[in-house]
Amino acid sequence: MSKAYRRACLEGIGGLHASMGWDGIDEYAARAHRIPVRRVKTTAYALAGMLAAASGLFLAATTTAGDAAAGDVYILTSIAAVVLGGVSFFGGRGSALGSIAGAFTLTILTNVLFFAGIDPLYQSFFQGLFLFVAVLLGSALGYLLRRRP
Repeated sequence: MSKAYRRACLEGIGGLHASMGWDGIDEYAARAHRIPVRRVKTTAYALAGMLAAASGLFLAATTTAGDAAAGDVYILTSIAAVVLGGVSFFGGRGSALGSIAGAFTLTILTNVLFFAGIDPLYQSFFQGLFLFVAVLLGSALGYLLRRRP
């Protein structure tokens, strides 16, 4: 691979990332900056579908089964990790590093609950409780910081 080709690929990926950021913040602003919104959305959905298919294949290879409900146990954990990472449900802001930090936090919480001898049936309850407290504290902290003069 030539150096120019690698640089063009990296600039293409970086440009797509920046375009997705503009598109997620404000679609009209993205259009004003001459970003092809429809192409960026199509690329983002195609990339998400491809990654979801790859994760489904990895799950099927790990469990050696093709059950449609095999990933149901990961729904709360994945959404909680993203929310703990600081990604808004309403779009616009968030980072991959924050989501990874949220996933690590939930993994540590799950391991602590396991080694504390908590019944696995209650682990999702404690994960939900931890998520609720984290969102509540984050909202209260944001409110207090906005209220300060």
